[in-house]
Amino acid sequence: MTLPRIHCADYTHPDLGSCAAPGAPEPCRVAYAKDFTAVDDGMADADGHGTNVASIVARVAPGVQILALDVFTNNLAGGTFAWDSDILAAIDWVVKAKTSGQYNVCAINLSLGKAAYYASTCQGGAYEPALAAAREAGIATTVAASNGANKNGLPSPACSPSAVSVGAIYDDNFGARDWGVCSDAAIAAGQVACFSNSASYLTLLAPGAVINAGGWSMAGTSQAAPHVAGAIAVLKAARPDAIVSQIIAVLQSSGKLVTDPGNRVTTSRIDVDAAVAALAGGGGGGVGANTDTAPPIVSAFLINGGATTTASLDVTLTIAAQDASGVASMCIANDAAAAGAGCAPFEAFSVSKAWRLADGPDGARAVFVLLRDAQGNTMAAPASASVQYLAPSSTLVINNGAKYTNSRTATLAIAAEGATPQNTKICITQTATSADGCASWSGFSASKKISLGSAASQGLRTVRVFFRGTAAPANAPPPAEATVTFDSVPPVMAAAPMALAATATSSSVAVTFIQAATDDASGVASYTVVGRQASLAPSKCTSAALKKAQSIGLASVQPAATASAGAAAAPVSVSFSGLKPAASYAFRVCATDNAGNMATGITVVAKTTVAA
Repeated sequence: MTLPRIHCADYTHPDLGSCAAPGAPEPCRVAYAKDFTAVDDGMADADGHGTNVASIVARVAPGVQILALDVFTNNLAGGTFAWDSDILAAIDWVVKAKTSGQYNVCAINLSLGKAAYYASTCQGGAYEPALAAAREAGIATTVAASNGANKNGLPSPACSPSAVSVGAIYDDNFGARDWGVCSDAAIAAGQVACFSNSASYLTLLAPGAVINAGGWSMAGTSQAAPHVAGAIAVLKAARPDAIVSQIIAVLQSSGKLVTDPGNRVTTSRIDVDAAVAALAGGGGGGVGANTDTAPPIVSAFLINGGATTTASLDVTLTIAAQDASGVASMCIANDAAAAGAGCAPFEAFSVSKAWRLADGPDGARAVFVLLRDAQGNTMAAPASASVQYLAPSSTLVINNGAKYTNSRTATLAIAAEGATPQNTKICITQTATSADGCASWSGFSASKKISLGSAASQGLRTVRVFFRGTAAPANAPPPAEATVTFDSVPPVMAAAPMALAATATSSSVAVTFIQAATDDASGVASYTVVGRQASLAPSKCTSAALKKAQSIGLASVQPAATASAGAAAAPVSVSFSGLKPAASYAFRVCATDNAGNMATGITVVAKTTVAA
């Protein structure tokens, strides 16, 4: 049995049988080597990556022969890259080698990937036709999930529906590790590595950190993928008549479920011994004699890894089940009746499934699953899982909750449950009434400064924030709204209605006025009286003038009274005592509105009488 690696490898290394040349007699493990690049560089492995990956395959599957197919080209910076055309040419060559009978190929390993991520499988991608053709020919293609620490999608070609995408777990206990894109602390064997990309459709997990093979110590999903490729070869050797889908199904159903803390997606970590035992006992479906008459047994059915609550209707289901002939298909529904005997449609079984809960208000949600094995045995009743749905909340506060402002610049405090700059975009608007009408979107931020529009327009301002999930728009928090009254115009103080007057004695002055100032936008909040011994009043009532007047006992602030409907405002009298006789005292009265704007004010002068 042969297994091609789409990479170069040092076939002279002892882990690969110390081959004098590809195709040498045993113990040589490399049956063939070919360079698919435009310039054949002799298939040298410059960085050890290919040798490490090939040696992992050789160790997992001791009886397998390896086809080393080089698709990588050196760049000017000393690194390597691969053209899609070269990779696809190598895959096409493998399929032809299998169908022609040249090599009994069971798996292709692709420890490579691109930079863009796909939240769902990339059905229309360039790699899908080639990988589908390989699967049709009986060849499984294991593809590294790549190492970008992205937990919401996989890159190409791992995103292809026909790919067997593989994420990485730690192979042993380690101290804290910083991988550049992320870091892990208190590392335990079997833990998902933080750098391992993930998605709800990730196929399998396998050891990827840190792996010693081929004279190199390396970590990554590049090391995890060949573990699965080797496992496929072992299972194919154990049951030559098993097809790709059966082998993948038994690897999923026999493995240990592991939850990635980065996204709560639960995926099966391969257990080769358990998979061989399951396949030998009839697992995988349609293999050997039909001795299985019992339906599948569900051992675990979880929503979001067993969470008790969810803020999103979009969840991930995890299904663990056992069956002698292998679980072949499943039917999932949001109510028990739909998941009964007439449940439809059935789809290929997967240990992990992206699912949307039933719409509606906060409350309990249930999901039901009905399983069918490869012999057609179907569960009599569905298994169920439940979770409490609590819709996400959001709030918007303007200027710490102030009702009024005289500044066009406002500070927004934004809160939304579960929102981060990475998973949520926001649109702040004073005009749009829906997210579809919003034009300017940016990453979530808990604090934003905005302009409240034209200074010429006074009055109520309404600000809205709309949210949009980057991976799943339907998961976005609800919009939030807040209002503030913009008022940059001071109150109007007409002299006649104010009826400002001053009455003096030899040692005091009483200043009287009617609270007749008007302010259409925010309303009058208070009246400030400042005075001094002079024939001219202070030029303003600002804080500096008030402080100075207070220091000589000639200042007062009067709150604006609330006038009864239809009633005339009563005069206000403010008395200042301890004054000099026969001296002039001048006063200024200024109205201030609720937004903090202060009028210039009006003035009055009085002269104290001569002491008796």
